[in-house]
Amino acid sequence: MVSTEDTDEIWEAAKEEAMEKINGRETRRARADSPMAVETEVEKSFWLSRPDGWVINRKTKKIMLLEFKRTSDCGESYFQDMRRVAEQQHVPILTGLRALAGERGWEIEVVPMVAGQRSVREKEWLEALGIFGIGKEDGSVRTSRPPQGG
Repeated sequence: MVSTEDTDEIWEAAKEEAMEKINGRETRRARADSPMAVETEVEKSFWLSRPDGWVINRKTKKIMLLEFKRTSDCGESYFQDMRRVAEQQHVPILTGLRALAGERGWEIEVVPMVAGQRSVREKEWLEALGIFGIGKEDGSVRTSRPPQGG
């Protein structure tokens, strides 16, 4: 398993991806006279950026990073848009963890949990819950707010 003792190895495996992510963002915002991000600052930012939660299954040797997103559900593409954001948000830490975990026989995956302001896509929500062995038969899923008043 991956532990806090592995931080140096995780950072080394993720450094290139983290630097690229930060420097890409800095390039878009920076003026010609602004310096690019310094590695120590990027490393600090890397360790402060973390998923909303973790699930560690020692039996299956899986680590799942949980990322919850809530957004306006007015547009048709809100679910896919936020799912993509959730998956891209932790690319550097995933790179580092996967490098180490793979050597040790573990798998790492991101489980995005996306909800709209007024609704949840039942099919996708149940798929995400299914990863944890929770199915529709285990309870009810309400995908929208009940009517107000009356």
